[in-house]
Amino acid sequence: MKRLLVLVAAVSGFVALSHQANAQTGCFYAVVLSPTRIEIHWCREGIVERNFYGYFLQRRNENEPTFIELMGSFCPPSLPPNPYPNECVYTDSTVYPGTWFYRVKRIDLDGTITFRDTLRVFIGTTGVDESKPLRFALHQNYPNPFNPETNISFDLPKSALVSLRLFNLIGQEVGTIVSGQLPAGTHTYKVGGEKLGLTSGVYFYRISAGEFVQTRKMVLLR
Repeated sequence: MKRLLVLVAAVSGFVALSHQANAQTGCFYAVVLSPTRIEIHWCREGIVERNFYGYFLQRRNENEPTFIELMGSFCPPSLPPNPYPNECVYTDSTVYPGTWFYRVKRIDLDGTITFRDTLRVFIGTTGVDESKPLRFALHQNYPNPFNPETNISFDLPKSALVSLRLFNLIGQEVGTIVSGQLPAGTHTYKVGGEKLGLTSGVYFYRISAGEFVQTRKMVLLR
């Protein structure tokens, strides 16, 4: 089955309903599985989770004025000794071709409610997203820190010659993830520390696509 990764973040960070909350955006993306199924992923924000209850996922269609909460979408915090992974995943099997909007609702233990950026996903009749990113972007890897693998995503608004390379703290290149011409769209690559022979530590990944250059940091923990 062909899976298409779609990553579209819009609006502003979190919007607090009761009072200002210390929250972060983190990763938030969708995988279109078919014209009737979308897989939504979002990352837990470990350092800001110590005083909150959990996450819920909400959704609305382009023709609907308000968001609805999706049953079964609750995602609890991940703090020691809880064994939950860094990423929350929900499969929405009640969609159909068109434009859909998703947002993550966070509830703190004191009752504060905040929302993440709105994620827009367009589904064509074949299940292929027909929209393109509006700008070049390199996204934060997820999970981060990671062991043994992580995912790196980037957006191309047009076809470009892309180089995505990995460097250690002293600037030595330790691996090439991508090198070649790629079409417009959002691209995701799985990076394995063992495959690249990496040890625990801080690394930097840098993309070059035409005139666009951006670098981000990631941490491998063993």
